Amino acid sequence: MQIQQRRHSLRVSKPPISTDYAEPAPDYASALADRQPQSAFAPRSATPEQTAITSTRTAFAWYALFRNSWSEALRQQVQTLQVPGKGWQRGLNLNRSVNDVIDGDTNAIVLESLAYIPGADAVSGLPEPCPSTLVLSRSNAMKLTYFSRFPLLAGLMALWLSLSGAQAATGLPAAEYAPRSGELTPREMTIARNAWQYFVANFQPTTGLVNAVNKYPSTTMWDSASYLAAMTAARELGIIDKAEFDRRMLKFLATLNKLDLFRNELPNKAYNTISGQKVNYQNKPGEIGFSALDIGRMLIWLKVIKERYPEYSNSIDNVVLGWDFSHVVDPCGTLYGAYLENGQPKYVQEGRLGYEEYGAAGFQLWGFNTCQASRPQPYELAEIYCVMVPYDSRDPRQTSQHNYVVSESYVLYGHGVWL
Repeated sequence: MQIQQRRHSLRVSKPPISTDYAEPAPDYASALADRQPQSAFAPRSATPEQTAITSTRTAFAWYALFRNSWSEALRQQVQTLQVPGKGWQRGLNLNRSVNDVIDGDTNAIVLESLAYIPGADAVSGLPEPCPSTLVLSRSNAMKLTYFSRFPLLAGLMALWLSLSGAQAATGLPAAEYAPRSGELTPREMTIARNAWQYFVANFQPTTGLVNAVNKYPSTTMWDSASYLAAMTAARELGIIDKAEFDRRMLKFLATLNKLDLFRNELPNKAYNTISGQKVNYQNKPGEIGFSALDIGRMLIWLKVIKERYPEYSNSIDNVVLGWDFSHVVDPCGTLYGAYLENGQPKYVQEGRLGYEEYGAAGFQLWGFNTCQASRPQPYELAEIYCVMVPYDSRDPRQTSQHNYVVSESYVLYGHGVWL
């Protein structure tokens, strides 16, 4: 956030206030094969200035973290992107055109972010990084002690300090910003209620699942975990009552418990939300593999709900005990995803800096050793507007996995903490 604030203040011709950079990822509003990039996204040769975007989810995440003129400007910029009765659109492109896709993940993170504000003094819920990877100077330790009053910030700062402590300046980039806490304003409650409308409009009563994208009956474990996050936030904020929460949770867990798994191991990458069948990316019956990161996010929210609503403990335990984790995490704590090659499953390391640590936290909460996946190494630091920014140093030309630097994974790591 500090980098983007400085970048915007120094430019004469000012683009939209940006919160992230565009990734060449697919638009799930269309059924795309193999998650191929959209032509509308910037080419890989584009500079950061060409790919800066305003992400609705990240705008509200920064707004929830800090109360200052910058975070308020972010909120104002995306305020027009709400669609009454449907939720929030994804964001603004660099040319100020609207990315008008309405999806569950965006609206879930809006709810997660706003629910953090009144819950800022809650007890930390996500595990810390492996002790061997987190070495703090005395000054940084004192800063982290201060931020521990605000669990979301503590999670973010611990991860940031573990990345930058060895090579970067000792100053904490966010230290100059006052953390947020307190009750939501009427305007903020209106924002949250509109986000919840997405999960009303896209709820499938036959399965209890929710469409990942507006009116498209498909979902992933990541998006289903986002639904759990949204449901929990809506209950905590009083948007839905306990009866509605219970009705939705019971139906969801019943479906999750009987999903047809990929090779009888773990949930498939995609499911039809109407039938509950495992499907490919065209939403046709079939299996395509599993994602360790998607399952990690699901494990986080299953653990959160189990601890916060113990009446669901047995149902949640039954779900997790029915999964076979033999191929998703190895004895060294490395995470693996699966895909099919010539009809046979292939297991490959999954995750890059940020998302890898977030996914690992889910497995760690359920007792798995994830020290390899939880370590930030290998990484390098790039100086941008006098801030040292960590990035994954593994070469995508050799690994075929990209290492984008975005805000979402770090924000999500903190969101698991407010509960």
